[in-house]
Amino acid sequence: MAITLDATTKSLTLITSSAANVDYSISYVDVTSTTFTPANVYGTLAAAATTTILSAPVAGTQRGVKHISIRNTHAATSQTITLNEYVTATAYVIYKATIAAGEGVDWTDETGWRLYTTLGTSGSAVGTLAQVLAVGNVTGGTALVVTATDVIRGVDASGGTLVLRGGTLTGVGTGSTVSLTAGSGGSTSGNGGVLNLIAGAGIGTSGAGGALNVTSGAGIGVSGSGAVTIATGQPGGTGASGVTTVTTGAGGATSGNSGNLNISTGTPVEGVGGTINITSGAGISGVGASFLAGAINITVGAAANGSVGNHITLTGGRAGTTTAGGNVALVGGGGGTTSGTGGNVTATGGTPVEGIGGAVTLTGANAATLIAANLAGGAITIVAGRSTGSTSGAVFSATAGAGGTGAGTGTGGVARIIGGAGGTAGGTGGAAQATGGTATEGGGGAVTLTGGAAVTTAGTGNFTGGNISGTAGLAVGTSTGGTIVWTSGRGGATGLGGLITTTAGQGGVTSGAGGAWTGTAGAGGGNGNGGAWAGAGGAAGSTAANTGGAATLTGGASTQGNAGAASLIGGTATVSAAGNGGNGVVKGGTHVGTGLPGQAQLQTHAAVPLVAAVLIAANQQVVALCRAASVTVTELPVNTGDRVVYIANCATAPTANAVTGGILYVEAGALKYRGSGGTTTTLGAA
Repeated sequence: MAITLDATTKSLTLITSSAANVDYSISYVDVTSTTFTPANVYGTLAAAATTTILSAPVAGTQRGVKHISIRNTHAATSQTITLNEYVTATAYVIYKATIAAGEGVDWTDETGWRLYTTLGTSGSAVGTLAQVLAVGNVTGGTALVVTATDVIRGVDASGGTLVLRGGTLTGVGTGSTVSLTAGSGGSTSGNGGVLNLIAGAGIGTSGAGGALNVTSGAGIGVSGSGAVTIATGQPGGTGASGVTTVTTGAGGATSGNSGNLNISTGTPVEGVGGTINITSGAGISGVGASFLAGAINITVGAAANGSVGNHITLTGGRAGTTTAGGNVALVGGGGGTTSGTGGNVTATGGTPVEGIGGAVTLTGANAATLIAANLAGGAITIVAGRSTGSTSGAVFSATAGAGGTGAGTGTGGVARIIGGAGGTAGGTGGAAQATGGTATEGGGGAVTLTGGAAVTTAGTGNFTGGNISGTAGLAVGTSTGGTIVWTSGRGGATGLGGLITTTAGQGGVTSGAGGAWTGTAGAGGGNGNGGAWAGAGGAAGSTAANTGGAATLTGGASTQGNAGAASLIGGTATVSAAGNGGNGVVKGGTHVGTGLPGQAQLQTHAAVPLVAAVLIAANQQVVALCRAASVTVTELPVNTGDRVVYIANCATAPTANAVTGGILYVEAGALKYRGSGGTTTTLGAA
């Protein structure tokens, strides 16, 4: 029961019945909306009188009493005390007792009132010590009844043992019960009495405290042993059930370690080991209200000074010989029976007060063998849950930590997916794969690699967007370096194959240049040749009507300003004093059977092939100029020559002069030249 003075009209008074000296001490705390102030008062009374021992609080303050101690310090005279709470002018009795010389009473809001006798014993009821019994063997059928604060104990000096046991039954039947029951509370609202089981304290410089053993009875024959149950009492009304606490002893005052808490099931002589079940209470409602189930918390104690925090280890049982070890499963709670969401499973590194955050590490166990067998290491599998209906599958996210915010320039952490290392004697390293989900029926899932976007809150910072890099592994010795392969998906039945698109980034919204697109083959090592760079259209299907895919090199489009150029440039020779530059080659595709090779064309934006290298027929190779369409046998029939130049009729003859040059063209089959002075000369008749 709490004692609170929450008004300026409330105070505590103590009535003493005699002139026997009484010492009192009161600890309390004053609480306002903004402050919490502990304090105490004390004094000595030496007269039969009514004395205010704790005054009323000031306005706006609640005065909560934490502890009251009253001692009769007189050598011979007893004292009757009455503690009242005064509300305005009315006294309400809180507590009344007669205290013998040398005795006292204490009160806290947790233990209530307790009597301390001259022998140092205590009890929840107040009265004189009636008797101290030195108990040996107790026989006979009568009950042993003690009153007030009487003590039943073993004999002093010899350290006699105190045994409480039920009587032994003869014949067939259940043994008698031994009950230790604390007293019931008062008939109106008194708390039930406390039941303490306390082993003896160690004495001297190194005496160990006595053990406290609770052991159920052993079974006989095929019967099981008795259960051990520790349960708190059933609450009344809306009251909470009592707490069950199992606490080991504190360490010594200097540097002694606290005692361990071990929970172990029984080990069988032969059979299945006992299970340990830790289950919190279910939330139950009889009126439709929502009540949470009880939580289960397992927390390691905090370390002191520079010590490392200790760990929590959950270990599955070791298997016997060739069977699998026991699993360790962390499973979120099931959702409600109608539409409740399943509980989450969260693994979070520890949050420091100041320092580096704790890591979360998932590691499959290394394989082990005593007989040189080939055994795989333990896998790590993280799978998001399957959705129902038409809802998208759950998202699987692996996100590295954000950069530091102190100076505002901390780089975000790297997210890595790394294949396992190969064996030490030449094993190939494991692949790292990112694969879109395979549909049961529907479109396959996409795989997207996106560099992080740069952000500025001031609007004036210059920050580069995050790169996307794909680098094949470095080879050793004479082996070829690893290949990078980008393959789009195969079309279904008559569907087109998927596109592969690589696009340089768009320039800034005002006048930023578009990003360059660069494809560069690898440089030769030492005096080796540089690698080839090839871009090819896809192969055609299996019928004569199918066309191979085009290979297109296109400069970037522009919304304001000039479009980007498309350049094909041979490699530049370096280092060597006499190295040749690489050729720039545009080549048509290779034909099959009686088909014709593809033309190598230079076209305008309107797809007009102004320059084309053409094989029209066997032994008829032509460079065609200024043709509005592809050259065929219609324009160059059989026997029009091999390795010749064909110039098509111009669409419009020139009527103005070129500057710093002349114009060569064909008109109506005649080859003509117009110089910069305006003179037109026919070089060859039609």
